[in-house]
Amino acid sequence: MKIAIIDDEPLAISSLRRMIETIPATAIVGSARSAASAMHLCEARQPDLVLLDIEMPQMDGMTFARELKQAGNPLIIFITAYDKFAVDAFDVEAIDYVLKPVDPARLRGAIERARSRLSLRPLMQAVESAALRLHSAVPHPPETPEQPVYWANVGGRTIRIPIADIRHVEACRDYAFIHTGRDRHMVRETMARLETAFEGTALQRIHRSHIVNLDRIQAVSRDTGLRLVTLDSGEEIPVGRRFYSRLVDAIDIAAG
Repeated sequence: MKIAIIDDEPLAISSLRRMIETIPATAIVGSARSAASAMHLCEARQPDLVLLDIEMPQMDGMTFARELKQAGNPLIIFITAYDKFAVDAFDVEAIDYVLKPVDPARLRGAIERARSRLSLRPLMQAVESAALRLHSAVPHPPETPEQPVYWANVGGRTIRIPIADIRHVEACRDYAFIHTGRDRHMVRETMARLETAFEGTALQRIHRSHIVNLDRIQAVSRDTGLRLVTLDSGEEIPVGRRFYSRLVDAIDIAAG
């Protein structure tokens, strides 16, 4: 069984690595300390199981788990010092929830449960494939210009995100986070490619690292040279100097 360790603490990674090395028929395929590097790792090495911390930079472990869940792979065991997220862990169908400091016997038991679940994966995949075939056989009405959508490659699947649901998009190295009202999706896209994909919609680039939905803007402010837009969610997003005039023109057109 291939295992990846994702934790922002090097000592925690080393400790887990030593414990896993004593468990038969396991292989550690790598470790990561942030969501972006973790996604790179999972795409490249395709682990069967991820040991995942909850408190991490860029994206918390629970949100990252949802991204992996949409891909259908891998299985997840949360390794954390906090017990308050246990209920949320079951919402993302985690195999187990192990508290720090980690007891080796407890970790071994969790990994063996994951191994048992993996043995059922062929059957589960067959059921999912049958469901997808049934869904594709049902005719769907074409999208209308009034309801534009963006098809996002998230993990191993392509998901439908209505443009109206997107509040803003922020860059993160080779990835971008698409923020909707309820979720945050990590996609492997550059801002330039997303800007092109969003042409003709309410989504407009206002900064080298940010795209916002014009329909969600509540205010545009400029104080001592700092330009900001405030969204209906209360979030404040910076506006780049070279994007400011285009933003003002777009707002005037929308208002008119």
